[in-house]
Amino acid sequence: MFNRGIGRREVGIGVAVVVVLVLIAIPFGMSASKKSKRNEVRDNVESLRIVEIEHRDAFGVFVTAKPAPRGPTEVTGEEIQWVPTEGFNSLSWAPKQEFVRASYAVVATGDGFKVIGTSDIDGDGKRAVIEATLDGEAHLVTDEGIY
Repeated sequence: MFNRGIGRREVGIGVAVVVVLVLIAIPFGMSASKKSKRNEVRDNVESLRIVEIEHRDAFGVFVTAKPAPRGPTEVTGEEIQWVPTEGFNSLSWAPKQEFVRASYAVVATGDGFKVIGTSDIDGDGKRAVIEATLDGEAHLVTDEGIY
């Protein structure tokens, strides 16, 4: 008679297949998570861009905001609490998140401005920079593979 049950060999093959699939999926999941966190920075930069335009429409000037909550060279993969500088208070702007991974700044000129978001989400020492201007929406300035 034939035994129609699942043997150890079949179970071992099944486990091996699952392990291989998990090992393939992990890098994709990590990359998606880093992109999501970097998109948060892009969304904040775009939000700041809109607030600058609204401020100019209401008051006739753009506002410079020094880097907050830390300088762009001080960003790490760690989140820290948002603490605004005077310029952000003048704009009445704060990120939706209480804790952020990036540094944000605005450099105003007479007829325009640049919003700069700098992050190092994966903590590898390479900083991603996202910028926006009066005429241009938030976009990644550094290579796509930098988070």
